[in-house]
Amino acid sequence: MCSAATRIMGALSISITLLLCISTVRALKCYQCDSEESWADCDEKEITCSLWQSRCAKFFYKDETDFSYAKGCLTEKECQDGPSKFERCRKAEERGLKVTCDLLCCSDDRCNGANDVSKVSGIIFMVCALLGLLAVLV
Repeated sequence: MCSAATRIMGALSISITLLLCISTVRALKCYQCDSEESWADCDEKEITCSLWQSRCAKFFYKDETDFSYAKGCLTEKECQDGPSKFERCRKAEERGLKVTCDLLCCSDDRCNGANDVSKVSGIIFMVCALLGLLAVLV
């Protein structure tokens, strides 16, 4: 038979394990950069997004004389609002320039890279859940 202290310690260790797993799963990782050359320049720097930023994004800007590529983290609302909300696009349109602004958003780790990759968070969560279950059974 287990003592009350043993059960409490077991429950506490399971809770801590699950909290660590959940925080690991929620921290979205995206590529971040600004380039005037190509998307290829943008697959080096990886960042961990803030908890309120739930989307990775690719942004392309082109006007009559300039173009640029950018990647980073955005909120769901920023993705829903689309590229016209970005200051650079608005200002170019206000000046009467013919402008192209494209925004692509996704919600998996590193999904804004050259190759859309990632189910790693789901795998990490499953491993953590199994470890938590094993801790209960042992």
